[in-house]
Amino acid sequence: IYGEEEEEQLWHFSASAWLFGGCLQICLFFAWQVWRGAISGTVIFYYTLYSGCVWFGADQVWEGYLKGDVLLAFEGVASMLPAIVVLAVGRSRLFNFTGRLLESNLERTQQDGAFI
Repeated sequence: IYGEEEEEQLWHFSASAWLFGGCLQICLFFAWQVWRGAISGTVIFYYTLYSGCVWFGADQVWEGYLKGDVLLAFEGVASMLPAIVVLAVGRSRLFNFTGRLLESNLERTQQDGAFI
């Protein structure tokens, strides 16, 4: 019924719609948690940002796989990397690491204190 190109476009559209539906479901879950007062808005923002990165990256990896484009698939993995690092390391550990890194320079700490 469909030509090869139309079938690929239809398949890509259905995969993108599925990914968008999953992202929408996560956003609705987070909105419910905010309405209940269980999670702060900042945490919801970052969870939504990370889930968007994962869904966008997964879509790029899938599209790269379908087209045989390695660069596009690599860009998808790079889009998912921030969320993977946060999941692997943990938010608090990553925050503490960054804080120690920024506070290691005494001159910068004094300049920041003078600014504040």
